[in-house]
Amino acid sequence: MASASSSSYFGSENGDSSSFMLNTQNEAGKEKRSICRDELRCKELEIPFTVSMITNYPVEEFNSLLRQHRLNEEQLTLVKDIRRRGKNKVAAQNCRKKKMNELTGLEAEINDLKRKRGELIRDKDELKRSKLHLRKQLDQTYIEVFNSVRDNLGRPYDPRYYTLHISDDGDAHIIPNKVILSQWLAITTLLNYHHHTV
Repeated sequence: MASASSSSYFGSENGDSSSFMLNTQNEAGKEKRSICRDELRCKELEIPFTVSMITNYPVEEFNSLLRQHRLNEEQLTLVKDIRRRGKNKVAAQNCRKKKMNELTGLEAEINDLKRKRGELIRDKDELKRSKLHLRKQLDQTYIEVFNSVRDNLGRPYDPRYYTLHISDDGDAHIIPNKVILSQWLAITTLLNYHHHTV
């Protein structure tokens, strides 16, 4: 369930990423056209510095630039408008860059989760195969032991009534299963009771 929801979420985010990049390209085209218009407008008003200077200069250098040139009200209004839009553009670029980094990080995280899921599935399949193999070995051992061992009367042990027990030191023992053992204990108890009451 978790992996399905992750895959669906990734699919939607991937779609968002594609449309996001397309919007970014469209906005970049609009910004270039806007800068061209601003450059023309600056030339028309004879502003003595470029749009790049207006937009990119730090606050102190920008204020120093304004003090060095006496701008009229119309020039100053245009310069402040260009700088405001430039700062907004930078903020928008930073926001888009942050979102793109988040999408890239999310994609890497999902790919890593898919890889780990694949490893867990392979490990599970390997454990399943090992379990089946061990089960076959155990069944074969049961057959070999019960075919080779005889009781005191020379009769083979019946697997329905006896169990193969492997001790901690690796020795194999044939013991009565729980049903036979409980019956034997019941009979022994009954015989002991009968012996004491006679």
